[in-house]
Amino acid sequence: MRTPGVIRGPSRTPRTALVALCLSLLAASAAYAYVTTDIIDFNLTETTSTYGQYTVSSGTDGWVSYRWLDDPNHTTVISGNNCPDLALFGKSDIPAHNTSYHALFQSWYGLCFALRGRTAAGTGSMVNHDGRIQR
Repeated sequence: MRTPGVIRGPSRTPRTALVALCLSLLAASAAYAYVTTDIIDFNLTETTSTYGQYTVSSGTDGWVSYRWLDDPNHTTVISGNNCPDLALFGKSDIPAHNTSYHALFQSWYGLCFALRGRTAAGTGSMVNHDGRIQR
């Protein structure tokens, strides 16, 4: 029975309102769409070498990361560098036998960077190892 002159709000229970809030927050959460590129035969010595130029992808938080696909038998230093002058944006020292992603740097969409690498001092060369850049 309705009481005359009383305005009623929506008939949602507090639990229903909480579920609606959680679903809206879940829908608004960031889902990043990184682009990955396989780096085939990234042959490294103790002298830094460059393996191509790439751009930071749109739809991400701007982090650029690298991982070895093959089990690396040496500690390596992988870096992201500015395309025109090779100035360092960031680097990671990746221990031997580590195949996890390692963050190199964070930037904005469209930034051009060169992927560079070398083996740690005193460890010699590493040949025919494949990696993956996530950008």
